[in-house]
Amino acid sequence: MVIFSVQADPLLPRILAAGESLRRIQRSENLAADGRRSIWHQGTELTELLSWEDRELAIDRQELTFLNLVVDYRKGRGLRTGIVPDAERENGRPTADMIEFDVAPSERILLLAAQLLRQAKRDYYTQHLLSNINDLLDSRFSHAQTQVYELGRWKDRLRRASAKVRELPKHRLRIAIYVGTGLVVGATIAALVLFL
Repeated sequence: MVIFSVQADPLLPRILAAGESLRRIQRSENLAADGRRSIWHQGTELTELLSWEDRELAIDRQELTFLNLVVDYRKGRGLRTGIVPDAERENGRPTADMIEFDVAPSERILLLAAQLLRQAKRDYYTQHLLSNINDLLDSRFSHAQTQVYELGRWKDRLRRASAKVRELPKHRLRIAIYVGTGLVVGATIAALVLFL
C-alpha cells in the first residue's frame, strides 16, 4: 500500500498560501425560505468555503473549492471529493453540476484540504470541515490526524456573536435615549445657571 505524502505534492506551497488568505466574507443574518442561512469564506487561488446552517447553527452542508479541487460535506452523507475541469470554470466560481465527483474520496484532495484549513483563520466553519476531513483521513486512510476539539466552544462563541448583532439596534437606541436625555438635562442646567 502506497501512502501519499502531502509534503511532496507540488501544489503544497500554493495550498498553504491560499489557506493563510482564507477569511469569512459574508454571513447572511436572515434565514432563507428553507430555514437555512449561508456563510461564505474566500481566499486566493479561487479558494472558497461555502457553508449552510439551520436556525440552530447546525451545519448541514459545506463545499470547499481550491485550485480546481473540491471537498463536499453533507450532513448524514459524509464527505466526497472531486475536481472542476479548467474549461468548466465560469466567472471564477464553479456550479454544483460542473464538479466531477470521485467514486471514492481522494486521499490527496483530503490531505491538501486539511493542510489548507490548518492555515486558515480558525472559526467554527473551518474547524467543522477540518474535523470531518481529519476523521475520514484517520478512519479510511490510516493517517493519524490531530483531532479538532471543542467545536462546541466555537459554536457558543458564534451564538454569542449572533446575539450581539441582533441586539445592536436595541443597544444603539438606548445610547441615543441616554445621549438625548443628557443633552436635555445639560441644556436645562445651563439655562438655569445663565438666568440665575
